[in-house]
Amino acid sequence: MNAVWRVVVIAFGLIVAAGAGLVFLVSALASADFGEAGPEIIAQFALFAWLFTFFSAEQGLDPVSMLGLLIASLIIVPVAMPGALVAILAEAFGWRSLTLHMAANAALGALAAAAAGFYDLLALDQTTAAVAPVESRAVLVMAATGGVVGFVYWLVAGRNASGFLNRQITSSTRDADASGR
Repeated sequence: MNAVWRVVVIAFGLIVAAGAGLVFLVSALASADFGEAGPEIIAQFALFAWLFTFFSAEQGLDPVSMLGLLIASLIIVPVAMPGALVAILAEAFGWRSLTLHMAANAALGALAAAAAGFYDLLALDQTTAAVAPVESRAVLVMAATGGVVGFVYWLVAGRNASGFLNRQITSSTRDADASGR
């Protein structure tokens, strides 16, 4: 029963953390302090969403449901997925560190931004600046969003990580395994 309760707490913590991260991400993109990167990211997303919807409608799929699926997946990948990955590892190994939760989520958030095409990691063309200001701001916002997700998850569920992979085998468990029960 204790394990079931822990799974409920983990799921609730992930939902609350993903919601907080989404609120932070939207407010950061809409902020005037973010500069021109916010509208550029929104324009790139809108163009991609329009093309995705157009081609799905051309193949006979419902464009509204496909657009909803696209928006949901683009929210889940950069906001919820890094938090879930860190939460699973932290629960498995019993890691309770606030620094670990925030740093790992920030790194995975920046990696999600890089994978989404906001940032050119290789900078193959050496004639231009290696990092454009818009791209670096986008990666910083995604890293900050990951930090917010990690902090909120740690507040809700991470402080009591169970560490089920690190538990010592007790004599009763060892005896039950040896007898084949």
